[in-house]
Amino acid sequence: MLKHEQMLQGIAGAVGNIASTSEQMSLAIHQQLQVAEEIKLQVVNISKKAAINLEKSAEVSEGINLLKGVATDLHETVVRFKR
Repeated sequence: MLKHEQMLQGIAGAVGNIASTSEQMSLAIHQQLQVAEEIKLQVVNISKKAAINLEKSAEVSEGINLLKGVATDLHETVVRFKR
């Protein structure tokens, strides 16, 4: 009977180790999930800011084109007055 008890204790110890390892893995997976969620939120935030930046860049480009037109008109006016 002593041998059986030793075997059962060994099995119980192995099951305890497996349970402990499983718990550690579960915690690690949970932490990785949290980090992945934070990364996802940051990527979404970056995407939103990039879209805003693109919109603002288009507005700046439009403003530059308007200024080019004004500069061209001013240049043509100066040339006319020099004649």
